[in-house]
Amino acid sequence: MAWLALLLLPLLLAVNEARIHKLSLNNETRFVVHLSTFGYFANGTLEVNLTSLSLPQVNKTNFSSNPVGFSLSRSRVNGVLAYTAEDTEKCTLLKPKSDDVLVLFIIDPLTLSVQVKSFAEVDIVLTAEEKKGTKETRTKRDATVHTADKTTTPDKVTSGTKTDKTPEQGQDPKTQVQKGGGANQEVGGADQKGGGTGQKDEKGLKEDEAEKKEVDKQSVVTTAVSKKGKDINGMKLTLAKFKDFYNFTFRITMGAEDQGLYNLNFHNCYNMKQGAFSPYSLKTYTSSTYILP
Repeated sequence: MAWLALLLLPLLLAVNEARIHKLSLNNETRFVVHLSTFGYFANGTLEVNLTSLSLPQVNKTNFSSNPVGFSLSRSRVNGVLAYTAEDTEKCTLLKPKSDDVLVLFIIDPLTLSVQVKSFAEVDIVLTAEEKKGTKETRTKRDATVHTADKTTTPDKVTSGTKTDKTPEQGQDPKTQVQKGGGANQEVGGADQKGGGTGQKDEKGLKEDEAEKKEVDKQSVVTTAVSKKGKDINGMKLTLAKFKDFYNFTFRITMGAEDQGLYNLNFHNCYNMKQGAFSPYSLKTYTSSTYILP
């Protein structure tokens, strides 16, 4: 029986094939980069991890007419589908329709999101972090500061007048006008105390600005979801940003109706323009698996 197990071992290992591909591009100017071609049976998977994307002209690019992102398309021939005239004249990410399975992942660096568009799919399952919206966050420290400002604001002092408040009425004895003293002595005392407060405000100016930013800070609400078939069209995924680099990941599971040979490409449609030159940097990690029927 031992020899039989050894004979069956290669067959068992072939049931679940996997391929890992890493790509790193710097100062790339091509408008389309072919990443992978792989055949998928039912329950086969494709995991794409965009680990780093740098787009130097983010604030100067109209991403509505010059989108950036990935396309996953089923090939109509047995092999790598050559680029047609249509593919070189019009960006794939701008296609309004497709006769065969096509899934687009359109990256928007300005809103930190990835828009999903799909055509002719039946039972593909997409798993990713879906962006639900944003919520305003306020720190406890900031709320405490505002409360303190309301309760500790000093009384206004008018030049040339005196105050009759006594310590029993809540006024600090150090700021009271001494008997026989003039108004200037009172104002001077207030200025002396106020000078200390002014110095504190000056030193804490940056802290105040930071606190305001914390009040206005918005956190992205995300949810890990899996959607199937027509439901994946219109999904909005989360795009993370670290310094000037963007990243996100998604996983595709093939259904019986959508199995076949697929091409995975990256597109930078801005570089399709005549004379356009917008270098970008890209790092991807893809893992493909299929299960033999």
